[in-house]
Amino acid sequence: MTLKEIYSNDEISARAYNTCIDNKIETISELREIYSNYGSFKPIRNCGEKTNLELISICLKYFDDNETEVLKDLNSNEVPIPIMITSLNQNQQNLINNFIIENYSKLSHRTKNGLGTYLEGEISLNGFSVNIFSKQSFKPSNLTNLGVKSIPELETYLKGVGDYIIKIHNLKDENELLLEKALTFENKLERQIKNLNHLQIQIVNHHIQKQFHKLSNRSQNALSVFLERQIDISNISDRIFSNANFNFKTIENIGAGTYGELELFTNEIKLFINEIIEIDKEKKLIELKLKLFLEEEFYDLEIDHNILPNNSIFSIIQFLIDKQAFFGINKNYILKNGLLIHENFFPQNLEQLAENTKLTKERCRQIRVKLLEELENNLSFFKRYNQDLFANYNLDFNAPSIYITDEITSNINTIDETNFTKQFITLIVSFFYKNKYELFGNLEDTIIPKDFKVRTRFTWNNLYLICNELTRTFDFVKFIEDVDKKNLESIDATYKLNFKSYLPTFFKTEDSIFLEEIFSICEMLINEELGIYLDDEEKITFERNTFKTLPEYAYEALEILGKPSHIDEINKQIKILKPDYNNTIKNTTLKREFGFVPYGRASIFGLKKWDYEKENIKGGTIRSIVQEFLENHSAPVHIKKITEFVLKYRPESNSSSIRSNLMLDEHNTFIFFKDSFVGLKSKKQEYYENSVLNSNKNLESITFNKSESNNSKASILDQTSLDFPD
Repeated sequence: MTLKEIYSNDEISARAYNTCIDNKIETISELREIYSNYGSFKPIRNCGEKTNLELISICLKYFDDNETEVLKDLNSNEVPIPIMITSLNQNQQNLINNFIIENYSKLSHRTKNGLGTYLEGEISLNGFSVNIFSKQSFKPSNLTNLGVKSIPELETYLKGVGDYIIKIHNLKDENELLLEKALTFENKLERQIKNLNHLQIQIVNHHIQKQFHKLSNRSQNALSVFLERQIDISNISDRIFSNANFNFKTIENIGAGTYGELELFTNEIKLFINEIIEIDKEKKLIELKLKLFLEEEFYDLEIDHNILPNNSIFSIIQFLIDKQAFFGINKNYILKNGLLIHENFFPQNLEQLAENTKLTKERCRQIRVKLLEELENNLSFFKRYNQDLFANYNLDFNAPSIYITDEITSNINTIDETNFTKQFITLIVSFFYKNKYELFGNLEDTIIPKDFKVRTRFTWNNLYLICNELTRTFDFVKFIEDVDKKNLESIDATYKLNFKSYLPTFFKTEDSIFLEEIFSICEMLINEELGIYLDDEEKITFERNTFKTLPEYAYEALEILGKPSHIDEINKQIKILKPDYNNTIKNTTLKREFGFVPYGRASIFGLKKWDYEKENIKGGTIRSIVQEFLENHSAPVHIKKITEFVLKYRPESNSSSIRSNLMLDEHNTFIFFKDSFVGLKSKKQEYYENSVLNSNKNLESITFNKSESNNSKASILDQTSLDFPD
């Protein structure tokens, strides 16, 4: 028989027919000869995967056992299995496909992986027919990555499939087929789908969307039209899985290639449902749901499994920023290096950004200003993910306001292994709770670095989230600006404001039902933004400041005292200087920028200039004194010499106390060696070079243990094994 006759009978697609003609293949005999030689049609010119499968099907359909013995029955049946397959009707094929899938899901992971790789994921009757039953040379032992246990498991499985094909082939009566169907996987699948819980349905639907987007445009369009654009498990089950006589070939615009692709699509969904049912832990289901959700949004991105277990938003955002999932190279660089989004990081200025991105300063400025708005748009897809991404952080989203403190920030960064600033964390939260909270603060003050100092308005230190219901009632911005103005203006006489009586000035409506909530928020704002605290009578005190500020009185008092003094002594001296002074200064008043310096942690202060003007007076803590002393030495110093130096300035101390103080340093500034020698951790390499490599006098005062003489430099230092004689 010629291929032209087959084409005339619409038994072969135009694409497959033209491929044969281009390769000078005109008859079934010529087609079978190529298949007999190569086991595939991929070696011929312009033959894709779909055409290859179609031509193999033609060979099987027009098989003639008088011409070739390539196709043999795996179970030694009189009729070869490939021939049986060509004679099966759609109901029989559906039953066998379901049997294949159900029993495939029961195989061990190693066996499934080996067989799935060999079949290129086509776990179906067609895949078995083309790649196993039609190949005389096929042996399970030839598959890669199969162990001793997997080979007999696979042989048993394939024999079972072959036996089932024979059984279904021999069932010619329609009633017998219906009875068989009632006992098979198809009805079981329908029950399984109906028993899926809400989370499992969400996961299956995410997976369906992911697989749907992998289909060709033609297959997507055909399936979308057939399912009336409702691509989910409920509709697929109702329209496809529950219909025993369903056949994709009956759908309009479905060709041979599209038919095979959609068959693979539905079979893959069936396999996935089996996998989901086997997962009995909700946490694992949530991880899988998040993974599928991210893969659906970022098709080409390989999701890091380490960000899934916590199901937390900030680790995901950090991962997506690192992978440049939101922006291109330049914008992503400016986001990471030009904004205050990470703690302990000083962002680059516009000149540095321009140099590193090869853009102009103005273009970098424009990008920097718009980046956060674009980031919000890029994160909006998370709103479709209806799992609580903020559940791990103990944030109360029923509270009238949310302030991300340093403690909360540390907790979040610890949980998610991130390093975000509290301002950036607040901004991210605001994206997701815009319908409930309004963001207060200024991004140019808190996240976007300023290129000049703002002098015409109040400068914010933090960002806050305040309930929309309260912001419609009270003007928080006007309130904080007014308190700041009062605090900075010239005050001729100290006065107090009753806080609760002061607040109604800023109400937008006459309704003061939320006064208590607003009172708490406003108190927090003046505490955090202005460092102002209410007294015991809930009043704000504005001190007289026209003639001399408190720091100036304190400075004058210390000059009279002439030595480091306790804050109580300083207050007494201020009282002498200013008899009408009725308040007391606090530790926070005596700041370094005003020329003060603390002496230890006992509320003792002196003047910074005394470090240079007076002997035996040095400000700071014992640790800072020792650090300064060690900076001037190229080798570790014995604790006795350190003590001698410290006692000049802190005579009440002793060697044991000093050593304990240094060892308790939370920043690990100091490093301790044998025989009570102490050095700076930052100078470890310098100590080594001076003691081993140099031949100057330093070498005479530093020796190493003989037992450690063969150790490397690094190990000697790490083990702090240096010997330093008194």
